[in-house]
Amino acid sequence: PPEDAPDAPAAWQYGYGHYDTDAKQVRFTALPHFVGDVWQGGLVWPSGRPNYVKISARGGHPGSTREHAAIRRWTSPVSGTIKISGTVQHLRAEGDGVVAQVVSSRHGMLGTWPLHLRSAEAAFPQLTVAQGDTLDFIVDMGGTAVRDDFEWMPKIALTTAEATEWSAEQQ
Repeated sequence: PPEDAPDAPAAWQYGYGHYDTDAKQVRFTALPHFVGDVWQGGLVWPSGRPNYVKISARGGHPGSTREHAAIRRWTSPVSGTIKISGTVQHLRAEGDGVVAQVVSSRHGMLGTWPLHLRSAEAAFPQLTVAQGDTLDFIVDMGGTAVRDDFEWMPKIALTTAEATEWSAEQQ
């Protein structure tokens, strides 16, 4: 992780990129700066590339191009069956909203939700993972990058051991 990163569980990473539909994989780059309580591209927000991308414990904002979606990545530290829960929502009446996606390195695209001032439950009650698999929680701009603030605090839990949970908001 970057030098200014807080001590964080290795399961979560914070970055930007996009889902490559031809290759059927996520192109991911870690955000280099942790400022206050936000991961972002520069020491000052917005700045440079990936400009508007930021991710906090509760949500964030995607960048201003399709290649700069906000991505919260979970890398599975275990093999087993998990469940995913969490509500994703677009927060502003201005603009044209966002598109949220969940992509698994093992299973591909799991879900897509276009959102404008509304929310959707991004839940999957049963999904098989192997150690090292990734799940990408992606938020991209709708048509433009105007007022694309979102909230999304996904949780992942082993279905066989409820005490084993990875919370994006808590970790």
